[in-house]
Amino acid sequence: MKLRKLVPRGFLRSYILKLLAKEPKHGYQIMKAIEEKTGWKPSPGAIYPTLHEMEKRGLIKKVKKGRKLSYKLTKKGKDLSKKLEKTMKEMRERFNEFTEVMSEIIGFKLNVESYRRKKFMMLPNDIKKCLLELWDLITKIVKEKKKVKELKKILLEEKKKLKMLEKM
Repeated sequence: MKLRKLVPRGFLRSYILKLLAKEPKHGYQIMKAIEEKTGWKPSPGAIYPTLHEMEKRGLIKKVKKGRKLSYKLTKKGKDLSKKLEKTMKEMRERFNEFTEVMSEIIGFKLNVESYRRKKFMMLPNDIKKCLLELWDLITKIVKEKKKVKELKKILLEEKKKLKMLEKM
């Protein structure tokens, strides 16, 4: 699966809003900031049409910064950015509740915020991709109650293998 398939629709607009909420940036700065955080570098063919569309919708406006054109949020963009941040906070809270339940099911405590921010982002991209795919698969499987016991058994077996690998 390509990383692009893991990036949800609307991610680019949302992330641009988040980046511009901090300070104005030009297109290349936006691309680099996204790459640093996600490992995925959007192309100019993705960034600039998105910026133009956001400008048309009145969310951002161009500002001259030296010789370069930068983009900054408008009042409408700031309002949407705040609403998006509130929604993301609610989603993180729901996700944390979900991981507490998953922790009980699989038998060990997951500290999602710590791992996601610190350790997960330092993993090689191919490992991150694999973990994300596994997470998606696990979340599908746990919806079927009859499969949860078998899933737990598989995860515990794989955990043992990983512990052996760690000791090598």
